[in-house]
Amino acid sequence: LYARRRARAGQPGGRRHRRSLLIRAPPLLTTGEEKRAILATSAVDRVAFVPFTQDLRSYPPERFVREVLGLPLFTWTVRTAQDRAVAARWADAITFEGFEP
Repeated sequence: LYARRRARAGQPGGRRHRRSLLIRAPPLLTTGEEKRAILATSAVDRVAFVPFTQDLRSYPPERFVREVLGLPLFTWTVRTAQDRAVAARWADAITFEGFEP
């Protein structure tokens, strides 16, 4: 019985498992080549395919943006001196709103 079930498992035409009818399945992963094809038809200017290593996994977001993507880090909606102090610690450029430093 198990051998017959295993043999049929990879063949089309089988019945769907009951759980698949009740539980929404996560989307399937897209390969790098499929992503490139999809992005080629979009308005995206730049794409970075970066291997996800243990070292990269430990990067905080601001380090990833600066070092891996090579981009400056911007902030906006800085409204107080306290906001400015925090933003100055992390950002390369600050946009103020209703506050003059």
